[in-house]
Amino acid sequence: MGEGQPQLRDPKAMPAAADLIESPYESEARYGTKRERDWVGYEVHLTETCDAALPHLLTQVETTVAPASDVHQLAAIHAGLAQGELLPAQHLVDAAYVQAQNLVEAREHYQVDVVGPIPADHQWQAKAKTGFDVSRFVVDWDAQVVTCPRGRTSVRWTETHTARGRTMTRVEFAAADCTACPVRPACTRARTPARSLLLQPHAEHEMIQGVRQRQQTAEYATLYAQRAGVEGTISQGVRAFGLRRRAIAASPELTSSTLLPLPP
Repeated sequence: MGEGQPQLRDPKAMPAAADLIESPYESEARYGTKRERDWVGYEVHLTETCDAALPHLLTQVETTVAPASDVHQLAAIHAGLAQGELLPAQHLVDAAYVQAQNLVEAREHYQVDVVGPIPADHQWQAKAKTGFDVSRFVVDWDAQVVTCPRGRTSVRWTETHTARGRTMTRVEFAAADCTACPVRPACTRARTPARSLLLQPHAEHEMIQGVRQRQQTAEYATLYAQRAGVEGTISQGVRAFGLRRRAIAASPELTSSTLLPLPP
C-alpha cells in the first residue's frame, strides 16, 4: 500500500510460495510447479501394497501444501505407516523421494528397505567409465584414510560444511604421489597437483555405493517394476474419485505424489 492506494509488489519482493495465500476461499492452498505443470492447491502422497498374491490396498495418504518437496515427505509417510503398524519390509518409491539420508533413516529408524533410483554420479570420472570415480577408492572410516586405485593413501582428512550446513569429509592425497602418477589423466584434471575427494557422511556414502551397485542387477529391475502399479491407482483416483485434474510422476508398498486442485 502507498498513501492508501494498493500497489503491485515487485516480483522479487513476493513471499515464498509456501507462505503466499493464493485464494481467499482456501487459505491453505498454495501455488506449485513441477516441470511443465503448475497448479494452485495441494499435493497428495499415496502408499499402496503391491504383494503379487494379495489385493492392492492403500495403506497411507499424506497431504501437503503444493510447493512441498517430495524428498522431505518420506519421514512423515513412514511415521504414519508405523503408527498404523503398516510399515513394509521394502518400500518402492519414485526417484523424487530418494536421497541417501532418507534411505539411511528409513533403515535405522524403521527397518524399511527403501527401493528407488538414486541419482548417478555426475563427475566426469564416472561418466567416462574409464576414470577413477569415488567408487574406486577404498575408505577406512576408522583410520580416516582413503586408498586410491594405485595403492597410494591419503595424507589429509578434514571435516567441511556445505552451504546448506551439511557436514562432509574432504580427503586429499599427496602432490608427490599424484603428480608423477602414470594414470593421472584418468583420475583428475584439476590444476592443483593432487587429487581430492568430498565424501558424504559414512552411512550415506556406503548407502549410495551399495544402491548404485544394486541398481545394475536384474533382481533390482524385477523388484522395482512392481512400482508401475501405482500409476493405475492414480488413474482410478483421477477418473473415479476426482482426486486431481493434472498428473505428475508418481512413487511395495508404493509411494506416489499427485496434485490436488482447488475445488471449483
